Amino acid sequence: MRLHSQFLPRRRKKSENIGNTTVILTFYTRHLQEGQFALELYIGTEDNPNYIEPAPMEYTQSDLPISPSGKIIDYLLNPAHALRDLLPEVDDPYLFELERLVTTMKNVN
Repeated sequence: MRLHSQFLPRRRKKSENIGNTTVILTFYTRHLQEGQFALELYIGTEDNPNYIEPAPMEYTQSDLPISPSGKIIDYLLNPAHALRDLLPEVDDPYLFELERLVTTMKNVN
């Protein structure tokens, strides 16, 4: 099993430089014929100097910067869209409410 991105080594280095922990997991698809693949996660833990305590959703939605690897808003909206497309029966109230707040804010600005 291999990771399918030419950009991962560069992203991994950047992520680790800012204090994130990198973990590679095996992701098993819902349907066995689709198989499995490696999934790389970047986790900001409490010992990370950039870690922020959990904040109210209204604060979180108003503090989405642009990072070197893209607009942070995409890291929120893309999983919400994917969850609806791939698993329409699954409800994630936190993700969907944050998506609603961010989309509303984006449309206002």
